[in-house]
Amino acid sequence: MVPVDMDGDTSDEMLIVYASYYTIILNQRFGVVSPSVTFDRQALRAISPGASGPERLWVTYDRHDTAFVYKLWHGPELALENGPKNPKSGYWDGAVEGVRLQDINADSRTEAIGLVGAGFARRPRVVIAWDWESGTPLWEFAMGPNPKCLLLRDVDGDGKTEILFGSVAHGNGNSDNGTDDTLAYAFCLNSGGTLRWRRTIGHYPQQVAMSWLHPAETADRRLLACEIGCPVPGFTLDSVFILDGLTGQVLERAQYGNINESFVVIQDLRGGSRIVVANDDDTLRVLDERLHLIRKRALNGNGCRGICAGRFTGRGYDEMAITTANGQLLLFDPDLNLLHRREQRNVGGLYAVRVKDRSHLLVAQQTASGESWQLLEYRIVPVLRRPITVTTLLVSTLTLLTAFAVLLAYVRHRQTSDVRAIVRGLTGHAGVVELDWRGRLQHANPKGRELLLAAGATESAPLSGSLAPLDGLIAGTAARELPLSLPGGQTVLALATPLKSGLLLTLEDISAVEYMKRVTTWAPVAQKLAHDIKNPLTAMALTLQRLDKYRSPETDRYYTSMKDEIDRLRKMADGFMRLSKLDPPKLAPADINEVVRQCAGKFESVKPAGVEFSYDLAEGLPPVALDSDQIAVACTDIIENAVSAIVGSGAITIRTSYVVKDKKVAVSVADTGKGIPERYLSKVFEPYFTLKPGGTGLGMAITKRIIEDHKGTIAIQSQEGKGTTVTITLPAT
Repeated sequence: MVPVDMDGDTSDEMLIVYASYYTIILNQRFGVVSPSVTFDRQALRAISPGASGPERLWVTYDRHDTAFVYKLWHGPELALENGPKNPKSGYWDGAVEGVRLQDINADSRTEAIGLVGAGFARRPRVVIAWDWESGTPLWEFAMGPNPKCLLLRDVDGDGKTEILFGSVAHGNGNSDNGTDDTLAYAFCLNSGGTLRWRRTIGHYPQQVAMSWLHPAETADRRLLACEIGCPVPGFTLDSVFILDGLTGQVLERAQYGNINESFVVIQDLRGGSRIVVANDDDTLRVLDERLHLIRKRALNGNGCRGICAGRFTGRGYDEMAITTANGQLLLFDPDLNLLHRREQRNVGGLYAVRVKDRSHLLVAQQTASGESWQLLEYRIVPVLRRPITVTTLLVSTLTLLTAFAVLLAYVRHRQTSDVRAIVRGLTGHAGVVELDWRGRLQHANPKGRELLLAAGATESAPLSGSLAPLDGLIAGTAARELPLSLPGGQTVLALATPLKSGLLLTLEDISAVEYMKRVTTWAPVAQKLAHDIKNPLTAMALTLQRLDKYRSPETDRYYTSMKDEIDRLRKMADGFMRLSKLDPPKLAPADINEVVRQCAGKFESVKPAGVEFSYDLAEGLPPVALDSDQIAVACTDIIENAVSAIVGSGAITIRTSYVVKDKKVAVSVADTGKGIPERYLSKVFEPYFTLKPGGTGLGMAITKRIIEDHKGTIAIQSQEGKGTTVTITLPAT
């Protein structure tokens, strides 16, 4: 294929050779611009199109043993060279290629210059020139290797054109004009066909590909010569040269990789040249005008099979289209940023077709039924006054959509967080559990996880155990409340709030609230009962005192029994009165360590012989706002229970500490007594419950009331046979 502007609209049509025996010109919609020219496909070989304008179109081919140039639609054909038959194939295996038209000798007539090469037949291998209009031969220059890559430029400024070209070292025994085909050369001839200079570049089996460093600048005479090798053992180092087009002197030389597969010179936005070389290590390398490596990039394509430069995105500089051995078609900018990738297998060639100030990419593809062509357009869209490719636009769109999705998720997260914060603020230190519409756990705070475990549920099945009744709330549209009883005796109030993503549950332990409800319910009864009991007890106690003088050894045990029972009933009545009439605490800053020492000191002198006290009191604790008398009652009851729990010998450890996270002071009393069975732990703070012989069952209930009136908490841990630890926490000031 050769691009040519047939109608002068600055957009190229395409002169194409189809099926290797007829030519046709198509526009960029693959519409026919001119009729086809058909050749004898039986005798025709090595056909190649060429053009230098709408009136100068031709094809070169060889038929039988002669190379021809045929002027399309103007004829006749011009026989250029003939050669000997190849004894192996029975025909001449040469061809003419690289024809260029130009007035090279400043005589106002157009000359044609062509390169003729041969394979095993070896001859002729020449550069020829002839008058284009008359077909008259002007001169030819013979050589040992095959000529390649024809370039024309006036390098010495005399108004006449020099002819420069590279060559291919076939190594099959041909020689001429002091050259042989075991070496690859760069040549320069003057306009009359005389050798100006010759530079040996490589050796068999390499070829020398040539390009101007600045193709559009005739004043710049620097010439790029690139060794293109093939994988023959012992010949593995290809170099890149910059030569002086006037003298052939080597100005720069560099070697990267082992074998150069192809190269192209491109122009960047600043007007500078960059050399892009594809190497056999499956890597693209970009070199500057001094052959310094700028950057490189792995292709991951099992090697480069073709490279084409053009302004495919219209951004004012060249891009590179590359096809790889594993069937990829890649588009890179001059910095090797990947602009586009697509699957494109069996590519036979890549061509840049001009469309005003940009290019379309024409892809020739070999198929089972012959050859097909595709014209690819890389669209650009102005965004913020900068053009971008369709690929970049798609990536940018996906990025924006992703950013929008992330922003939406963040907003929803903030909304959910705000709901959690509001719910947490309304319900105190509640457990917050977030579920999706399938009932799967999405989020839970520490308190929520604690209550899930207490309910017998799991993170994989959060609505199981005691929380199973909540399963029916997931599909609801309005908030609902549901009280639930947990196996440990706790009462939880579950508030279900629908969200866009599912359901938000707040689980608040209202065991204390339920307890206070019960206390409030029976408190008036307790006051009346205690009052009604205390009056007869007082009378009975006075009567018993009068009978004291009539005691005898025979009646002493009855007297003692009556006195003990009256005292027990009096204590119970006093406890009822205290529980139901407990005054609000009179708070004042106090040292908790001092309060603890005073309470424990009361037992030091009366404790059983086998019981030992130890203290671990933290220093520097902040003061606590408390009613010292009431806290003393609570601590005394806890220590008394610890002493009575020890049978024989044991230890009681009293500790104080500061909980930095909660800004609270903690007091714990741990004993090594007989412990409390697990089934009774949930009843310890209930009135009338006691495991102590002679106990009223009101001590821990009163203690709990005192601690909660101080805005504190009380917790009990016990293991039967190992001991009990009671911990109270009070807010620090």
